[in-house]
Amino acid sequence: MAAKKTLGRPRTDEHAERRAKVLSFLMQKFYAQDNHWHLSPADLAAEFGWDLRTARNTLDDITNFIDVIQVEPGNITSGDDYYYKQQLRSHRKLKDAVAKRAAELIEPGTSLACASGTTVALTVRHLIRDHRKFVAIVTNNAGIIDQDVGNCVQLRFLGGHYFSQAHACTGREVVQILEDVRCKTSVIGVSAITAKGSLSAHHSEELPVARAIVSCASESILIVTDVTKLASNDVWEFARIPQLLKEDPTRAIILVTNVPDALARQSDRTKAEAVLGDLEKIKGMRLEVVAGSL
Repeated sequence: MAAKKTLGRPRTDEHAERRAKVLSFLMQKFYAQDNHWHLSPADLAAEFGWDLRTARNTLDDITNFIDVIQVEPGNITSGDDYYYKQQLRSHRKLKDAVAKRAAELIEPGTSLACASGTTVALTVRHLIRDHRKFVAIVTNNAGIIDQDVGNCVQLRFLGGHYFSQAHACTGREVVQILEDVRCKTSVIGVSAITAKGSLSAHHSEELPVARAIVSCASESILIVTDVTKLASNDVWEFARIPQLLKEDPTRAIILVTNVPDALARQSDRTKAEAVLGDLEKIKGMRLEVVAGSL
């Protein structure tokens, strides 16, 4: 089996644009073909009017850029374990309300380091569709590619190992790139947040990248999470809000979530109210609580 070529930046803006078009087309084919798609150079040539050589080279670029399933050389195929189509069904209204408010808080013309997660991807969606704010984004979140960012976003999608359970790229390659990146704002989601401000991810594979994205922020960290995460527990901690404030007191930390009344069970509402009450006591953190429904 031939070794993968070393990942490099797209050689020109044209190469970067072709890569983004192919990734977006991949997602469209997935949605249209009931969780399964197959993409060949001929498909790309027909879709974008490219010659077969350009189409083949672009597919080669993609398969050297992220790890995908290749049934045969020069083609890309996906199975039915696609993350986003399933995850966005869960608490979509709550996530959407949080994402809308987060998008309002982001200034046009800024630079964003965006972590994995559906609420982060929805935040970018509202930036584009509701506000038409131009931003520059560096991300490992393949869900942002799904949003058809168009000309509103200068997008740098990081390579590495595609981790389907998070619909994002992980691994040392991603972390190494992020270590050299500084953005004004980091946008992160969490799988759980505790009363003491501990932030968790659901998969251990996400931890190094989540930490690197938090470290990218020069001015602010925007935490976007629906209120169900305040009533949840998870084991993989990647940061603590008090420690982040201590490390850089000039950096703003903003948490956007829903009102506890949005939760169906009284026990969950009680727990979320208690967590919110303690989070409000963390000096230096700004809390934005929005409405929402299940």
